[in-house]
Amino acid sequence: LTYIYGLRNGDFAVAGGEGWLYIYSSEGKQTVKLRAHRKAVNRVLEAADGSLFSASSDGTVLRWKGLKEGQEIQEPVQKFEGHILAVSAMDLLEAGLFTGSRDCCVMLWDLETAQSIQKNKILRNVVTAARRCSAHTVVQASEDLQLRLWDSRSSLGKGPVMAVRAGPNQLICLDVPQADAENGGASWLACGSKG
Repeated sequence: LTYIYGLRNGDFAVAGGEGWLYIYSSEGKQTVKLRAHRKAVNRVLEAADGSLFSASSDGTVLRWKGLKEGQEIQEPVQKFEGHILAVSAMDLLEAGLFTGSRDCCVMLWDLETAQSIQKNKILRNVVTAARRCSAHTVVQASEDLQLRLWDSRSSLGKGPVMAVRAGPNQLICLDVPQADAENGGASWLACGSKG
């Protein structure tokens, strides 16, 4: 087990090692079992249209539609390729899919073409988590003990709009209040660390 994600309909997706993705009903019944990737699935994210994104240690993100009980699993509808190491974080912005990886890169992807439209690499920026703050901004945590705020309107290539030291321990997860993110921007965030 590497990640659990609650779906809008009350079900939940469970990501596992060896590339497996499972969906369970709210009653705990397994409804979908899918070998989604060659390596571990690190993150799962649901889009507004109900499609699921799965990020993996194989460096790819896949987009799935129609993952329902009793339905034969098809191939993914999109494949986002460009990271060279594990994709460890992702979230959806108005401009597209934001991803972060152990390859020290953050990328913004076009959701229609699955092509990278913005990219930034900062040495030692091993991305551990990312979360949307507003329609255009995302906060990202890193093993280099930094929190970085990225704005898709000002181009990721120009660098983060803000970076702050986040303490003595590596941050491994973070969250922002989504009600605030939907209404103009989050005013605070919660972080978890290894320390």
